[in-house]
Formats: sequence, C-alpha cells, structure tokens
Amino acid sequence: MLPASPRLHPLVRASLYYVAVIFGSQLVVGTLLGVAIVGLTLTGVTGWLGEVLEGRLPAWLLALSTWLELGVLALATWGFLRFLDRAGWRTLRMVRQDWLASTLSGVALGALAIGMLTALFAIAGWAQFHGGWTLNGLAANAVVLLPAALAEEIAFRGYLLSLLARWRGWWLGAVGSSILFSLAHLLNPSLNFVALVNIALAGLAFALALRISNSLWLPTAFHFIWNYLLGPVFGLPVSGLTEFSAGAVAQVSGPPLWTGGAFGPEGGLAATLALVVVCLVILAFHHARRARGEQLASP
Repeated sequence: MLPASPRLHPLVRASLYYVAVIFGSQLVVGTLLGVAIVGLTLTGVTGWLGEVLEGRLPAWLLALSTWLELGVLALATWGFLRFLDRAGWRTLRMVRQDWLASTLSGVALGALAIGMLTALFAIAGWAQFHGGWTLNGLAANAVVLLPAALAEEIAFRGYLLSLLARWRGWWLGAVGSSILFSLAHLLNPSLNFVALVNIALAGLAFALALRISNSLWLPTAFHFIWNYLLGPVFGLPVSGLTEFSAGAVAQVSGPPLWTGGAFGPEGGLAATLALVVVCLVILAFHHARRARGEQLASP
C-alpha cells in the first residue's frame, strides 16, 4: 500500500516537475524529431529539409511535435501524481461534467480579451487587419495550438497550481504558477519585460478561470482561443512566434510600448489593460455568484 503522505516537500516536487517535465518533455520530443529527421534524410525524403534548416518547421512536423509533447508531458505528469504526490489524475480537474459549458465560457473569455485588444489597436490606428484566411491554414493551426494550450494548462494550472495551493493556499498557487508560466517563455524571440509581466497576468487570468469553474477545460479553451485569434485569425505574432499564420495579415505601426513590437501584442501595454479587465470581470463574476449562493443559503 502507498504511504499516506508524499515523501518530498512541495517546493522540491514543484522544482523537479518544472525542470524534468516541462523542459524534459521538450528535450524528449526534440530528440525524437531529430532522429526522425535524420532517418528520413538517409532514406532520401528531403523535400522539406530546407524549411527545417531555415528554422521553419513544416505544418505537419509542427503538429507532430506539439502532440508528441502533450503526450510526453501528460505521461510524466501522471508519473509525478502517482509516485510523488500519491494522488490521482482527477487532481488536475479535467472533469467530464459541465465540460461543454466550461469550454464555451473559456471561448467567450478568450474572445472578450482579444476583442478588446484588437479593437484598441484599430481605434488608435496602430494596426490594419486584412483577411485572406484559408480553411487549410485555419485547421492546421488549430491542430497545433490546441495541444500546445492543453499541455501548458495541464502543467501550470493543473499540476503546479494545485500542488502549491495545497501547500500554502490558492493565491500562492495562482501567483507562483503564473510566475513559472512566464519564466517558461524566457527563450521566446523578441522577449521584453512587459511581455514577461503580461504572460504572468495571462497565467493569473487562466488560474481565475479555473477557480470559477473548477474545471481545467475553461482555462484551456480560454488559452487556446487567445492564441488562435491572435495568430491565425488576426495575423499577429503569438508570444514572439510568427509561424501561426492562416493567411491573415496585420500591419502594425503603433508605439512598441503599447503594441509589443516584434514580440506581438503580448509584449505591450494594450495587452496589459485587456488582461487586467478580464481578470476583474472574472473576479466580479466569482464574487457575484458567491454572494448569490450565500443569499440563497440564508434563512
């Protein structure tokens, strides 16, 4: 029988998970893809090799890498839950009940945040947006961005937030996991200080979304729609990455402090405002629902 209490201190488990799982999964996937690329090259399948050498992954290879990373991360997370935390998968709150309502609420929150952000860009004259989407481009980006969002939510809002919250309370879990979420993007191109703050704010918004629903599906949908609308739909960089294009083009000419410059909107103060507003909306909803529950419970 398993012992009733974990063997390692929560901070030790969090540190091990952060290094071994979050970065280890990327290393494993990179190694597997490297072996696959070498194997395909040796067999003469090299039509796409030029894109890889230029730093641009073909859509199929990018999709394969994100799904592989999700699988490796999920398996490693299960291992941590099973052998170090003495807990089950339900700890991550990937519940089946009300999953559709949670998902739709996450879509609405993501649309609200990006809607405010792009509206500010358009009203201020900082950007012009042009369509040109292709169905294949939209679908290909969804296949890539969905597992990427789910992997990050399992890691940061699913495992790390829950672990730190059980140790010292929900707010420590939310803030601590959000800071770690931000630091995981340190190697992204064109990163700036405002971007680090905004990514932590986004992590806090996702954490609040988890709190009001008690379901990981809500922050996952919120996270996915944020990235999907930002990149494929509006043609803007996503955390400094420009490969998520479905044909849309955005011409940004506003001040970099507000627009984020080469990093994209997440590196500017416009995103800061949008994220703060969304956090306040979620908190207001949470407090209103709690007050209504207390009113109904009172005699």
